[in-house]
Amino acid sequence: MNNQIGIAFSDTLVHTAFARSGAVQKVKSIPYPFEFSYETLFKDEQINTLAAVLAETAENDISENPELSVSLPMNFVHLKKIALPLEADTELLQHQAEWEFKNYLSGPIEEYKIINSRTEFTLGNYREVVFLAFKKEIISALKQLAEKSKMALKKIVPANFLASDILNQKEILNALVVKLGKSCINAQLFIDGKYYYSYLDSIKNNSSEPEQRLFEISKNRLNATEELLQKLPFTQEKELNFFIYGDGLSPQLEKLFEDQFTKPVVMLQSLQMGKTNSGLEAIQVLFD
Repeated sequence: MNNQIGIAFSDTLVHTAFARSGAVQKVKSIPYPFEFSYETLFKDEQINTLAAVLAETAENDISENPELSVSLPMNFVHLKKIALPLEADTELLQHQAEWEFKNYLSGPIEEYKIINSRTEFTLGNYREVVFLAFKKEIISALKQLAEKSKMALKKIVPANFLASDILNQKEILNALVVKLGKSCINAQLFIDGKYYYSYLDSIKNNSSEPEQRLFEISKNRLNATEELLQKLPFTQEKELNFFIYGDGLSPQLEKLFEDQFTKPVVMLQSLQMGKTNSGLEAIQVLFD
């Protein structure tokens, strides 16, 4: 892993991680050089501006043909669990996934990259397989970002999966991992050590007490997830661990969790450098 750069996005900052020989050397957090919105993040003008910033940053911190790995925000990823009989073959699985996504996506299926995550759960006489989809234009935009930054695009990994290595090292089976932002909260549910589902909760920007609002949404999401876990038939372990990270994790919010949360709250940290903000995604995407 010589001259690797990982990049991740939150709703306030771009995070970059620089690695040589399998070890992260530095993590940088950069304010967006334009007005941020997920709707326009990968449009041509923003890609050009991001490429200029990334190229300058890389030139100062790394050399010799760097490779770029991208953590794709959950806002761009569509999730679908496909249910099939246990004996269903690969051809039937693919046909069923295409049929369900055609009725699920907002645009033509030809515009999307459909991915079998190879993650599945057995429920009695059938199984659920987790599929993901994101627009092909996103891939094209990120290829342009790499090319204009004078890098080679190595991989694009949905952020949904980047916490799994951290949880596996801790031997955590069931966990709700909450990424706290300024405009939204992204949460991922892991069951039996495997990614199961994602949640996206919006935050009203006009809230007079943003930390309290973040706390309340996180608490409600955890309570609902604990209820769901009790009903799931394919896992015997019913204990749910709760992790938080993200750029919205302020000292005031940390104190709210500490003082008012009855369940232990753990700061999710990257395996290298111990980052608890969204920079941990830029680090983890290098090792996914």
